[in-house]
Amino acid sequence: MLVTASAVTAIDHLVRGIIWPQSVYGVEAASSWRWVEHAGWVIFEDLFLVLSCLRSNREALILAQRQSQLEAINSNVEIQVRQRTAELETSQRVLEETNAQFAGVLSAATQISVIATDVSGLITVFNSGAESMLGYSAAEMIGKATPQIIHVPEEIVTRGRQLTEEAWSTGRWF
Repeated sequence: MLVTASAVTAIDHLVRGIIWPQSVYGVEAASSWRWVEHAGWVIFEDLFLVLSCLRSNREALILAQRQSQLEAINSNVEIQVRQRTAELETSQRVLEETNAQFAGVLSAATQISVIATDVSGLITVFNSGAESMLGYSAAEMIGKATPQIIHVPEEIVTRGRQLTEEAWSTGRWF
């Protein structure tokens, strides 16, 4: 396109320079080679236009590559999020099923005393067997520290904490 436009400009300046030089050069009489000077300036401008276009294309290519990379990374992240969400939903269902089974076992175990604590030693589970054995209600006991209500030797408390911490760090409970 630039070649065609430049050629048309050179021919126009040549023809009008011969027929009516004042319309192109602003003077009554002009050198017969004046059109070459004008064509040279057009070529000079074309050179800068071509360089600008090449640079623009290079920058557009770099931006397109970056955009493509970002879209690929985003797609991978979305896939990982979906996978993790599915894993969490599965884990949540298993946990709910396990808790329901555990609650069923606890309610059925009236002859067995079950007391469970968290890592810090606060009671989290106190079943009906423990209520009848110790004479306290579950509402009274949940949230209290075990050594406050039951005498447990310090070695057992320490070993229990070690086992609990080990189970949390390794993920193995049995």
